[in-house]
Amino acid sequence: MSSYGDVFLYVGIVWAFISLGLLLLAWRAVTQGNVQLHKRLMIFLAVMAWVFIAAYLLRYKIPGAIPEIAPQYIPWIAIHGTIALVPLFGATCLILARLISRKESHFNCYHRYYGRVFVLLWCFTHLGGMVNFWLFK
Repeated sequence: MSSYGDVFLYVGIVWAFISLGLLLLAWRAVTQGNVQLHKRLMIFLAVMAWVFIAAYLLRYKIPGAIPEIAPQYIPWIAIHGTIALVPLFGATCLILARLISRKESHFNCYHRYYGRVFVLLWCFTHLGGMVNFWLFK
């Protein structure tokens, strides 16, 4: 694996721990009524998740940066990657709805319900990122 691949693997595990902690902090903030902290954390998490995805995709442009994946792990990678995109797109839609849509928009009316589903999927994604570290280091 190239140095970019090695660095990405370690940055990924550090980001998984930090973002999982921040995600849980955002959940706690909103359940305690601190909407402003929740909003700031969720915007930060969504932006950084898109940065992470961009860095992940950059690996495909750098020769040798993609790790060899044993065939038995391919279903896991497919499941992890697919599930990871659901809360990322969902959180992005919820954030954009809060920032630019009317209060009566669908995403704003059902923000709580979507958030409860997306937080579970996003936690699974971060835990899956931790599993990936041990699979591919």
